[in-house]
Amino acid sequence: MTALDDVDITKVIRNTGAVGYISKPFQPNEVIASIQNYLEC
Repeated sequence: MTALDDVDITKVIRNTGAVGYISKPFQPNEVIASIQNYLEC
Protein backbone atom coordinates (compact mmCIF):
# COMPACT_ATOMS: atom_id res chain seq x y z
CA MET A 1 0.00 0.00 0.00
CA THR A 2 1.37 3.39 -0.90
CA ALA A 3 0.40 7.04 -1.10
CA LEU A 4 2.15 7.23 -4.46
CA ASP A 5 -0.10 6.93 -7.50
CA ASP A 6 2.08 7.17 -10.58
CA VAL A 7 2.35 4.87 -13.60
CA ASP A 8 6.16 4.64 -13.33
CA ILE A 9 5.97 3.80 -9.63
CA THR A 10 3.38 1.10 -10.38
CA LYS A 11 5.75 -0.50 -12.90
CA VAL A 12 8.63 -0.47 -10.43
CA ILE A 13 6.47 -1.98 -7.69
CA ARG A 14 5.25 -4.81 -9.94
CA ASN A 15 8.77 -5.46 -11.28
CA THR A 16 10.06 -5.94 -7.73
CA GLY A 17 7.65 -8.79 -7.10
CA ALA A 18 4.58 -7.15 -5.62
CA VAL A 19 1.40 -9.11 -6.25
CA GLY A 20 -0.89 -6.12 -5.86
CA TYR A 21 -1.00 -2.38 -5.69
CA ILE A 22 -3.43 -0.18 -3.78
CA SER A 23 -2.93 3.57 -3.62
CA LYS A 24 -4.23 5.79 -0.85
CA PRO A 25 -6.86 6.90 -0.20
CA PHE A 26 -8.29 3.42 -0.57
CA GLN A 27 -11.67 1.86 -0.06
CA PRO A 28 -11.90 -1.05 2.38
CA ASN A 29 -13.62 -3.18 -0.26
CA GLU A 30 -10.59 -2.64 -2.54
CA VAL A 31 -8.29 -4.07 0.12
CA ILE A 32 -10.58 -7.03 0.78
CA ALA A 33 -10.94 -7.81 -2.94
CA SER A 34 -7.17 -7.62 -3.41
CA ILE A 35 -6.55 -10.01 -0.51
CA GLN A 36 -9.22 -12.43 -1.75
CA ASN A 37 -7.71 -12.43 -5.26
CA TYR A 38 -4.27 -13.11 -3.82
CA LEU A 39 -5.53 -16.00 -1.70
CA GLU A 40 -7.26 -17.59 -4.70
CA CYS A 41 -4.01 -17.72 -6.71
